[in-house]
Amino acid sequence: MASMPSLIQFLRYQRAAFMAPLGWLQLLCFSKLEPGISLFRFIPDHQVAFATFFLNRTNRSGILSAGVIGGKEQKGDCKLDARFNKEDLCERIRRIGRMRQHISVYGLDAMDLIDMIKDEFPSNSLTYFDPPYYEKGSQLYRNFYKPEDHAQIAEKVSGLQKPWLVTYDNCAPIKALYSKTNSVEFSLCYSTHKARPKATEAMFYGNLNLHESPYMTKRD
Repeated sequence: MASMPSLIQFLRYQRAAFMAPLGWLQLLCFSKLEPGISLFRFIPDHQVAFATFFLNRTNRSGILSAGVIGGKEQKGDCKLDARFNKEDLCERIRRIGRMRQHISVYGLDAMDLIDMIKDEFPSNSLTYFDPPYYEKGSQLYRNFYKPEDHAQIAEKVSGLQKPWLVTYDNCAPIKALYSKTNSVEFSLCYSTHKARPKATEAMFYGNLNLHESPYMTKRD
């Protein structure tokens, strides 16, 4: 149940990199590359971290093994840069940078992190858990959970005395694991005025009162 090293490297470096201007970041990560030139050639010590960022934004659904958006020949409706808006991504990183003093990256095994939350986090803290999907986890992630891993996480999380919530794919095995907790089903749709389709996601929570059901809206 360990975290992905490449993602942890990116998060750690992202937190530390805001001491320097973002100009070189735009040059290295956001410049168009000539055909046949490797991105790694322009990235010094942080190639794994920024490769993760680049591939996350240019592969389908952000999944590194899912294939490039638009296909290798770029004949799809969406192209490589469909999720790679340079200005928007730079601004997101700047916003994270402004909050860097409040951000900690641990890179712990999930079970160890939950123990730390139990012992060290303040009583009014809210912890959001986003484990790998249960049914298609092995297809979506390099680091996916086995059924027994999901069960261990569910037992640990359910025992927390502080506010927590977990989101999952809406499937019977996960519902069974969290059957004694509060739950709500929802869909990742981009409209709130149309009839809600069949729920595809499930959220479980404890020590927390929800004032309304969750929904997703499209970013401006």
